[in-house]
Amino acid sequence: MHTDLGPAWAQGYKGQGITVKVVDDFASSTTYGGNLGDGSMSQRHGEWTLKEASMVAPSATFKTHDLGNTSSVSLSRGLNVLNASYGTYGPAGLNTSTLAFTPRDNSIISYAGSGSAVVSKAAGNDSVPIGSAGALGVDYLNLALRGRASAIY
Repeated sequence: MHTDLGPAWAQGYKGQGITVKVVDDFASSTTYGGNLGDGSMSQRHGEWTLKEASMVAPSATFKTHDLGNTSSVSLSRGLNVLNASYGTYGPAGLNTSTLAFTPRDNSIISYAGSGSAVVSKAAGNDSVPIGSAGALGVDYLNLALRGRASAIY
């Protein structure tokens, strides 16, 4: 864990009053092995992300939204954090203002723009700058979130 957690926890900041919604893969058959301190296990990507978030903010309320569900992401009362560990890829040269994002992605973009939720977006694992094309193309969700009031990478 990051060294910032100890002082934050000592001051009582453990996620109470916050709802963290992880938007990720919770339904596919693809799993990954790992051990976050409580024994080796094999889980879907979303399950790992949810576990990591719960280790950082153990007093938060956690909810999930599977990637297969392209409907709008709902918010809870109070402070909301949306974790989006996925990309919306396409060929280079498209304009985010004319793309047909899913209702799921549009809601995330809207919440980040209005400050209705803190949106934590994975920038990617391929060492490609935001806006540049990697093996899968350009992550247009990253581009659409850039500069929004409450989006972080």
